[in-house]
Amino acid sequence: MTDGFTAQTGDLRSTAPRYGAVTDRVATIYQTLVNALEAEGACWGNDDSGRAWGSKYAPAALAALQQMSGTQQGLQSMVDGICSWARNFVDVDQMVQESAAQIASTDD
Repeated sequence: MTDGFTAQTGDLRSTAPRYGAVTDRVATIYQTLVNALEAEGACWGNDDSGRAWGSKYAPAALAALQQMSGTQQGLQSMVDGICSWARNFVDVDQMVQESAAQIASTDD
């Protein structure tokens, strides 16, 4: 039986860019969509039918954009957390190994 746990920090480091790439892709999609929608403006017109349609479309579109932005922020937070955890794990592991080496050298 082993005490503690181990982590493949090299694997974490090597896969982190892939998570970052997904986050960047979501941000790009979001910005492309926002730019396209802003360029179109209120394309449904200003007559009664257009205003009625726009009053239903605009809030739903805004909610969808906010959700996409929230998804991108959540992904970025996850990437940052994984990278931070990996760095902390490596730092603590190194500190423990150095402390163990010091203890072992004083026992000799």
